[in-house]
Amino acid sequence: SAKALQSLPAEARRGVKDLVVALGGGIGRLSFLQVKGIRENPAKKIAREEVDAVISRWYGKEADAQRFVFRNLPHRFSVDGFVVPDPVGLNGKEVVTDIANAACDQRIIRSLEEFAGSAGMRMRGGIDMRAAVAEWKPIGAGADSAMIVCVFESESNVMFARQGAIRGVGTLHGGYGIIATELARAFGVGKEEAMRVLEGFRAGTLDPEAAEAVRGVVAGAARKLGEGIRTMLATADPSSLLPGNIWVVASDDVPEVSALLKEKAWLVGLPLERNARVHAASEEFPSQRATIFDLAVLNYLSL
Repeated sequence: SAKALQSLPAEARRGVKDLVVALGGGIGRLSFLQVKGIRENPAKKIAREEVDAVISRWYGKEADAQRFVFRNLPHRFSVDGFVVPDPVGLNGKEVVTDIANAACDQRIIRSLEEFAGSAGMRMRGGIDMRAAVAEWKPIGAGADSAMIVCVFESESNVMFARQGAIRGVGTLHGGYGIIATELARAFGVGKEEAMRVLEGFRAGTLDPEAAEAVRGVVAGAARKLGEGIRTMLATADPSSLLPGNIWVVASDDVPEVSALLKEKAWLVGLPLERNARVHAASEEFPSQRATIFDLAVLNYLSL
């Protein structure tokens, strides 16, 4: 957080008093829950207090002794089977609320609060990057059916979106960091040196022999990650096909991972919908200044 803030131009930091932190896989915990309620008086209009009570009843401020819930986001509402942007003021018998619950270890929260105070700011909360992507219409909220693969450094998550709502989240304890780890092991160097080797490979500054060796290691690491995601998906609910509209969203510039997942070899044998297609979000929405997560978080803040 300190490095990210310090990297901003001075004019961008001037006058900023509130700090909102975006957390991803490996740091934050994300889950989705669907809550159904039957109202005793369907003719009575739904009040804001009624909706808030449902959300707070399922998730209080603290999820458990070691977790702090940043935000309980009502992801989607429906009244008597009809999806609505907000049920307040409507009448009906059955109200269904899809809730995204983002949580984080209290020690991380305290550290961020201390950092915010030292920088003359106030910690105003946090956003889960995966929830933000799920809420972004070009990918999650706007799709009838989608499988969203979020790749972070040490963790990868797969979210299943159906009719604009997230129906489940799978987690793999491994991410694009496997590339640097495998390079360090193959060349007998530390992780920082492995990252420099990777940067040289991507920039095309390595000699041909070294580049070929790195290419083999990188490809093997990317395949391992793909196989891990495939193994996780193989345990998904077999009663329904996996969405064929697949999005890969990475928290860093990792073209090797996106390229491998676009080849679809990792999908072989999985119960997929017909004509499955893999979209690399960084290619579909290119930006020199922001990642896909940045764009999704900006949208999330404007909701």
